[in-house]
Amino acid sequence: MARNREEPLVLVRAVLGRFTDRRALVIDLPEPEAAAHLMDEMGASDVHWLHTRWDRHRSMPDSLDHGFAVVPDPSLAPRDVVLLFLPHGKARLRELSATAAQVLAPDGELLVVGGNGAGIRSAPRVLEEAFEHVSRLESARHCQLHRATGPRPDAAPPEPVHHELTVAGVDLHVITRPGVFSADGLDEGTRLLLENLSLPEEGRVVDVGCGAGVIGAFIGRRAPDIELLCCDVDAAALAASEATLQANGVAATVLASDVLADIDGRIDLVVSNPPFHQGVRTEYGVGERLVRESAARLHKRGRIILVCNRFLRYNQWLEESFQRVECLADDGRYQVWVGAEPRLRR
Repeated sequence: MARNREEPLVLVRAVLGRFTDRRALVIDLPEPEAAAHLMDEMGASDVHWLHTRWDRHRSMPDSLDHGFAVVPDPSLAPRDVVLLFLPHGKARLRELSATAAQVLAPDGELLVVGGNGAGIRSAPRVLEEAFEHVSRLESARHCQLHRATGPRPDAAPPEPVHHELTVAGVDLHVITRPGVFSADGLDEGTRLLLENLSLPEEGRVVDVGCGAGVIGAFIGRRAPDIELLCCDVDAAALAASEATLQANGVAATVLASDVLADIDGRIDLVVSNPPFHQGVRTEYGVGERLVRESAARLHKRGRIILVCNRFLRYNQWLEESFQRVECLADDGRYQVWVGAEPRLRR
């Protein structure tokens, strides 16, 4: 397996001469701990480090100029070079490359690096929508690095997507963004969750991994007197949630949080359709963390209700952390589980 490891930073280090004495923007560095060393090696006159994931942003050294946002702010212009680590999905690449074009100087360049398994081979076709010239600079360690120049003056990011849906008798208007989970409509897992979701009349409820805000908007419409918090690590998801909640007249606190790490106080109910993919790989760590952190943060009679694919091991994690565990629904592909009376409370 080690022979097939994708190492995009190796390619980046091969082209660091392009940053010398230039104004640079680096987007979504996957290893924030490497930022300080890269800064020294670049020799750039100015570098802004932008992350669209909160967990990476909060790991950046305080000494470096860094931010957390969906896309680069226009105030960062003009930049001589933008280095973009390949995002997940063509929709996010399309949005980030178009906004990168808007902050580049006319003679600036966008460098996009990523692994073959993550989809870098198809990146040039997307980049050509925002740039006149696209070419491959480097290829090694199962990765490619592409250069785009000549920002097109009409390059523009995709518009937010609006759609209407009805679930469990509740009509919702959803406003989502490129790359946000289930941007094309309600996924069947979330539908099963909401159709089997029992809510308290009051208390503190947290929607973890809020995505486009569908779960949060549903909860707010069904139980308007609760204190609702919606959290996610993804900046695009947070922006989509805020828009969806506002469109449905739901009052809630939307905040960036790595699972429950950035939320204070006790909780009465955790609701989630947790992600299980990290790029193209199945990722179990987030789900296990969700269950264990919920058990530690819930009130004595608190509950967690979640939906998951049947092949995932949520029942095992729930039974280790809660005294009462029950499968509320199973449609053959997805399961809805509830864990009550946490064993582990801090």
